[in-house]
Parts: sequence; C-alpha cells; structure tokens
Amino acid sequence: MNFIKSKGSIILSLIAVGVSIYAIVVPKKETIIQKVDTNNQNNQIQLVASDGYLKWKLSTSSEWINLIKLDDLKGKDGIDGKDGTNGINGVDGKDGIDGKDGTDGKNGINGTDGKNGINGTDGKNGTDGTDGKDGTNGTNGINGVDGKDGREVEFRINNTTIEWKYTDEENWTALIDINELINSNKSKKNPIISSLNGSSTDFGCIDNETTCSVGSNIEVRVNNNTTYNFYILDDDGTKLTLILDRNLGETTSWNNYNSDEETMSEAYSKGPINALTELNLRTIGWDFITPIENYSYTNSDNAKNSGTYKGITIQNGVTTVTGSDDTNNIINGTARARMLTLEEAKAYGCNKSTDYSCSGENNEYKFIYENLKAEYGTTTPYGYWLLTTNSTNSSPYNVYAMHYTGRLNAVTAFDANTNGRGGRGVRPVIIIDKYNEE
Repeated sequence: MNFIKSKGSIILSLIAVGVSIYAIVVPKKETIIQKVDTNNQNNQIQLVASDGYLKWKLSTSSEWINLIKLDDLKGKDGIDGKDGTNGINGVDGKDGIDGKDGTDGKNGINGTDGKNGINGTDGKNGTDGTDGKDGTNGTNGINGVDGKDGREVEFRINNTTIEWKYTDEENWTALIDINELINSNKSKKNPIISSLNGSSTDFGCIDNETTCSVGSNIEVRVNNNTTYNFYILDDDGTKLTLILDRNLGETTSWNNYNSDEETMSEAYSKGPINALTELNLRTIGWDFITPIENYSYTNSDNAKNSGTYKGITIQNGVTTVTGSDDTNNIINGTARARMLTLEEAKAYGCNKSTDYSCSGENNEYKFIYENLKAEYGTTTPYGYWLLTTNSTNSSPYNVYAMHYTGRLNAVTAFDANTNGRGGRGVRPVIIIDKYNEE
C-alpha cells in the first residue's frame, strides 16, 4: 500500500485485488485525480473526495456518486433493541366510602340591574411622527483567528471492503463493502421469486418494503427446472404465505377406509392421513422450498364432535396427526406444503350456502378456486380438500372441501371420485421468505 501526502490535503490510496491503484489528492480548493502505474485491468473502482463528500464510480461510468460526508465518517447506528414486555397491571385500590351530602344553601336575593352607561365619543387619531435618521455604519470587526487545519484522512480497499483512518492513527475502520455499492440497485426479493403480477423487473411491494396485496400473482421457482404460479394469501412483512393456482397430482380421498382392518368411525377419527401423504409425495422435488419449521392446526370441529381428529403439527418438515383418541400418526415424506383451513377460507368470505361466495366483492379472491371444473368423465378436479372436518348427526364422516363454484361443500372423507365427477385433490399452501437473506 502506498500513501501520497501533501500539507493541507486529504490523501487517499486504494489497493484492491483485480482493481487498478489510484491516488486521490484533495486540496482545499480543488480535487486532482492522478493515475498511478496499474496492471491495466478493466474493472476499476475510483474514489474521490470533493465538495465535502467521499464519492465513487466505476471506471466505465461518468457519474460520481456521493458515498459519505468527510465530516461524518463514523459507523452506522445500531439497530433499535426490541421493546420490553409490558409489566403486569397492579391491583386496583378499593373505592373510598362516600361522604354525606351537605345541606343545600338558601338562594340569595337577586340584585337590581344597573343602568347602561352612555357611550363616550371616539378620540381623534394622532398624527404620524417623523422618521428617525439612519444610524451611522459601525466599524468593521476584527478578523477572527483562522481555524485549525482538518485532520488528514486515508482510505484503502482491503479485499472487498473500503476502509478509512486518520493519517496519525494506526487502526483502520470498515466503511462499506464494495459489493453493496455494485449491487445497490439490485432487487431485494428472494431469488426464487421469478415475477410479481406478470412483471419480471418490477417487484413493487417487495422492493418498496410494503405489504403485498392478497391475491397478487407471484411466480416461484420450486427447483432448478420448475416454476409454478401462486397467489399471495398473507404477507407478515418477512414471510409470504402462498397457494398454488391448481391441484397437484391425481384426485385422492381425505383418508382411506379398509373394512377388513377398522370401522369407518376409526378411520375417520385418524384425520387427513391420505391427503397429507399425497401432498408430501407431490412436493418431494421442491428443493427450493424450505421444509415447514413450525406449524400447528387445531381442528375446530373437534370441540363439537369428539369423534373427529384433534389437529396436526409440523416440526422441521415432520407432520404428526393427532387422532380423537390422542394417538399420533407420522405422515410419510417431508412437509414443504400444507392444506388450506376452514378459518382461512372464511377469511375470504367462503361459505357453504352461496355460490361464488369466495370471489369477494370485486372477484379479488376468485383465484382461490381457479382451475376447477365439474365436467363428467374428466380428470379435471371437482375441488380440493381442507384440513377441517364437518361432522353432523346425519353425515358423521364429512370433511370441508373447496367447490368449483367458489363455495365450500362437505363430502365424505373416503370419497375420491364423487358421482363420477373429477373428484377432489390437494392444493399446496407454502411459506417462503419475502427478501433475499444474503
């Protein structure tokens, strides 16, 4: 590393692997850029101190970009600590005993009104005074003492980091990573997101760090070779919950029933074992989708119907279904996706009695029942299963499913192909990072 020094100036010397060496001398009144012997490589980063700023640009660019004020070379403020939890409220004090009411005082006698006074006459306006003479100019003050010269600062590139220090000190301080400068205009999105609302260049709500709208169309690469179209169900600020725009795989039952091994009631009480197994099987190659780390769902129907399963938990991709008798069943395969719940469907207005109730006031939620048909003799799915049961006295083995008409319906858990129609299948719900974690 070489340093070029000059009285009353700021001397900069930069050295980087694969980057030419420049000496930047900043006198008090002007800036001079000198090129020193280099190994003549093409991709060069140049720094200059001018107009009170440290500026930079690539050698192929003509635009100088302000990096930081020379007077404000200091580290960034640390991230605010999390707020402490609220303390427990103290116990309310007891109410004091009410005092006795005092006796009412007697009303005083009204006095007689005084007579109105006569209005006085207005006084005359006074005449304006003459302007005063201008004062004489004061004598010039004594010139102040010149301030001390500022301390000289040096800069260098250490690997991929720009560092600085005062010339009379030894320790270097990291200023900024060069890659942050080069990549400052790149999108902040998770790299597996290919497009948002049809655009592969404008990722508005992600790059702007605002909340993405429910129903926004988003393309996601699930592995090196496959990209699927999803819709946004929820944006919590850092994670996006998405639902696929179609069912995956063949139609399937919610659970299987083998009369040689168990009763229908016993099979039903175990939960959606068959549907969850099918879901894991159909997403087994989704290498870019992180296995679900922590998810739990309590079957809301269990509180009314004890014969239904209690719920599921997913920990680090392992799905456990808890039956009505507290027996746990582990689902084969790694869980990268889950099924929609009744509570989530209701949030979009879905109900059992009204066709297209899932559409929303302006069809903004129509995506939730996209790519479903009711044609006879076709493999197009009639609907898809939810996690929630709908057991009644007349139909004790029913489960909620999304209907092709945009409403919910309840059908037997063991039915894979109702009335010759396309049957019901599974539709993945996944959670991905909104931003690039690197």
